[in-house]
Amino acid sequence: MKPSINLLMVKIGTEPGLEEIPRTLRSIDSRIKTFGVLSRSDQPHTFDVVVSSSHESALGAQTEYLRDGLYVRPELFERISAAEGLILRVYERVAIQDLAELAAPANPIPPFQDSVDARRQLFLRHAANWDFALRHHKIDAIVAQNYGHNGYDGVLYEAAKANNVPYMFFHEFHPFQRAQQIHESVSQLDSNLLSTALIEIARQRFPYLPDSPSRRLLMEQQVGLAAKSDSPTPSSSR
Repeated sequence: MKPSINLLMVKIGTEPGLEEIPRTLRSIDSRIKTFGVLSRSDQPHTFDVVVSSSHESALGAQTEYLRDGLYVRPELFERISAAEGLILRVYERVAIQDLAELAAPANPIPPFQDSVDARRQLFLRHAANWDFALRHHKIDAIVAQNYGHNGYDGVLYEAAKANNVPYMFFHEFHPFQRAQQIHESVSQLDSNLLSTALIEIARQRFPYLPDSPSRRLLMEQQVGLAAKSDSPTPSSSR
């Protein structure tokens, strides 16, 4: 019997109209077994196995962590600790989001209240959880929708490197500049060199399709480059 190829897909095939991606991959090679990270835990999907969802992952409230009492292996921490400072900055997104919309963590994990210590505990929970998930499901490769921008996906990237699991970024959407800074080096912080290079490569390979004014304004508001307005979109105020 041919061995399976366990492919973890991080929010790939979860957007409306793209649900067929996992099924299509299996039709290409019958050895492929798809593992998914959903946008939300209750959404329809075509994965063979659901590993997690964004809501479950955001606060590190994974059932595996609670049931098995996971811990960060010393050799794992030695390999991912260099990225801790960069990822702690990305956790700001968790702190400024409406946490009421996220799955409330089960005991004994406390609700997230932003502080340096809370971010460090979140980093350790994410590291323990993804290290367990990769080894438990025997993941052979990972393909992600975007660069790590939710915190947990940045830790997954580092855990994958530590476990020698190939990791590929695949953009379903336009590059999100602030999100990509997690993968810049310290000397390049706030320069957006990686983002600029990726956008230039994309323009050379594909026709450039700019975002609509309303979507551009929304993205600028999300990263604090534009003031938020009470009106839903510029077009709706007419």
